[in-house]
Amino acid sequence: MELAVKIHKCLIDGSGCHELLDMLCEIKDKNMLAQLNEFFLEHYNQTPHEYISEIFKVDEVYAIDSTLKYIRQPDDKNRLSRNRHYETIGYPHRS
Repeated sequence: MELAVKIHKCLIDGSGCHELLDMLCEIKDKNMLAQLNEFFLEHYNQTPHEYISEIFKVDEVYAIDSTLKYIRQPDDKNRLSRNRHYETIGYPHRS
């Protein structure tokens, strides 16, 4: 899975939260998210969230988590939560 490799490289290189969020926006649905998590466990022995929680500040982790939650359940409540966390870290809103 090419996206998983790109995300892992971003996490290892310390590219930053905004670049990671750009990549996470490429995840189209919860099935793709599940495949990403499985790939990480198979190849890197950690989930993406384990890397994220070690690398990023709390506000950034909330923004990333709210993005993943919106991918799993794309409704207005989760979109508003995600956008609020994006504002906190200065990341442009997505529709």
